[in-house]
Amino acid sequence: AVCTNNIRQVGVAMLDYDSNKKKFPGFAGNPTRNTSVTTVSWPIAILPNLGAGSDYKNFEDNNQALSVFSYREIFVCPS
Repeated sequence: AVCTNNIRQVGVAMLDYDSNKKKFPGFAGNPTRNTSVTTVSWPIAILPNLGAGSDYKNFEDNNQALSVFSYREIFVCPS
């Protein structure tokens, strides 16, 4: 049940992101061609939609994806 709820919350967060940005989250820019654009994977991009806006702001300010994403219960199935 927890795993199913986590998947639902991630899905809702992705739909919220799409509703706000008019696209689904993914990588921004092409890291091999444009190094001036920060690449952001979808789990980082939807953090504000999961109620972790302060963690996303920390990522933007410090560009420390691993510290922000080191462990998120919502992305791990407890079983």
